[in-house]
Amino acid sequence: MTRSTDRQLNILVVSSSGKFNEFITKVLMNKRYAVPDITESASKARRRMNERDYDCVIVNTPLIDEYGVDFCMDIGAAYNVGILMLTTAETYTGVADKNADLGVMTLARPFTNRSVDQAIRLICAIRDKYRQAEEKVKTLEEKMEEIRLTNRAVNKAKWILIEREGMSEDEAHRHIEKTAMDSGFTRREVAEGIIGRGS
Repeated sequence: MTRSTDRQLNILVVSSSGKFNEFITKVLMNKRYAVPDITESASKARRRMNERDYDCVIVNTPLIDEYGVDFCMDIGAAYNVGILMLTTAETYTGVADKNADLGVMTLARPFTNRSVDQAIRLICAIRDKYRQAEEKVKTLEEKMEEIRLTNRAVNKAKWILIEREGMSEDEAHRHIEKTAMDSGFTRREVAEGIIGRGS
C-alpha cells in the first residue's frame, strides 16, 4: 500500500478568501503536496469530491454558501478523507468541540505556515493508518471466508467418502489431507473434486 509519505498529497482547499488562498498555496508549495485544488463554496467542493480522491480537505470558514460545519460532517461521513477546518478564535471552542467527535481537526486564526503544514501532515498520517487498518480487516475477512468455504467443502467431501467409500471420518479426513499434499492442490480443491465426482 502506498503511504502518503511516498507520494504527493492531493489537497482540496475550500475557501472564499483570496488572501487565505494565497497563504495556503505558499504553505503547500513543496514536494510533499501536489498543486492544490481551490474552490470557494461547499456546493462546488462536493462536486469536486465526487470527481477526484483527496488526502485532505482544508475548509476556511465561513464559506459563501454555508458556514462549513455541515460540509465537514457530510464529507467526513461519505469519504475517507482528512479534514482541517480553520475558524475564528471566537467560534473556535464551539466548532472544535463539535468537530472533535467527527474526526475533523480545527485550528483557530491566527495560525502559522508551520502549524497548518503540521496539521495537514498529521491528518494525512492518521488517514493512512485508518486505510491500512481497513485493508487488514478486509484481508482477514477474505481469509475467514476462505476458511469457511474450505471447511464446508471438506466436511461435505468427508461424508461422501464415508457413504460411498466406507471410510471412517478420520480416514476420510486423512485421505483429503494426503491427496492435497501429494497433488499440490489445496484441501478445498481436493474436496470440491470429490464432491464433483460424487454428485
